[in-house]
Amino acid sequence: MRRILVVLAGCALMAGSLAAQGQDRLLPQKKRITDEALARDRALIQTWLARAEALPRSPGDVYGRSRAIALLEFVATEYDRANRSAVLDTSFVHAVAIVERIQSGQTWYETVREPAGVEAVAPGLWHQLDSLQAADVNHCAQAEIAKAQVKPLLAVEEHRTGGSRCSAPVAEEVAAMIEEIKRLTAACAPKPADTVRTEPQPVVPRAPAPDTVRIPGQVHFAFDRATLSPATRRVLDQVAAALVALPDAQIELHAFTDPVGTAAYNRRLSARRGEAVRKYLVSRGVDAARISVVPRGASAPVTEGDTLRERYALDRRVDNRVTPVPNVILELYEQRADLQPTRGLRRPRGSAKASTTPVPGGTR
Repeated sequence: MRRILVVLAGCALMAGSLAAQGQDRLLPQKKRITDEALARDRALIQTWLARAEALPRSPGDVYGRSRAIALLEFVATEYDRANRSAVLDTSFVHAVAIVERIQSGQTWYETVREPAGVEAVAPGLWHQLDSLQAADVNHCAQAEIAKAQVKPLLAVEEHRTGGSRCSAPVAEEVAAMIEEIKRLTAACAPKPADTVRTEPQPVVPRAPAPDTVRIPGQVHFAFDRATLSPATRRVLDQVAAALVALPDAQIELHAFTDPVGTAAYNRRLSARRGEAVRKYLVSRGVDAARISVVPRGASAPVTEGDTLRERYALDRRVDNRVTPVPNVILELYEQRADLQPTRGLRRPRGSAKASTTPVPGGTR
């Protein structure tokens, strides 16, 4: 009897959990026929839109927050227009997942797939957006990129209901957004050095020599891992101490992987590595607002190193890029105290399509 009661209690808890999940989804198509059902869905969309707009505006969450807001605004607009296509449900579920992940303290960064049908509606448009997101200076326009990536969904829906006459204005709007993104990223690109003047310069009093602060330029990870080794923590303690002593300095964490695995998996893995470093620096007293994470996957492999095993170990890293500080010389030096070479042939966890071709020297 006791066993039966335990089973019944477990079933009741499972049913309650499923009911709670259902409360955060739009009603099935066949139920969207009454005023009460439509009012319920609209209220749910607005609730999650408010939660998305209330998310923190920290550098690591700009892209995810903006994408969630843009998706929910798209869902709200199309729902009011009686659009009952499946794209509304998938967009809503995707936006809710982003909000929940950021609210739980995780940085959201995933590869966004090309919307079905967008190439036929606006040829080449998505390719331009994808290239802008992959650029090294995309952090200067993450919010704009996120919004522009949602607009093609609207273009496809307009084309489905009204043809090119209705989709063309949306495509033109996305093209204008792309030009603005290019302008923002160009402003972040490194400026060429000024031409050296040849004419004599007036003699000015020599300023006091600036202080020199040495900071480790990178930390390293084990194969297919985003956890910090004891040696890596010791290196990050030095980075944190320098940043605490320089309260005006900002730091970008450019996270990388070795080339083993798919591009999508490596970008997610690099995001987790950057997030692990960010959280550790925050735990050591560095203000989270001063830190941003730039996941770059396997986009910058190391070419030095005596063996392939050593080069792959150097690839698995997070580079510390610290902004200049007045009257301070920042010296970012290379360190390998926490290097973690890997022996044997392995494939990354969660990367079913990873290459299994043997690597010279028996390493990946």
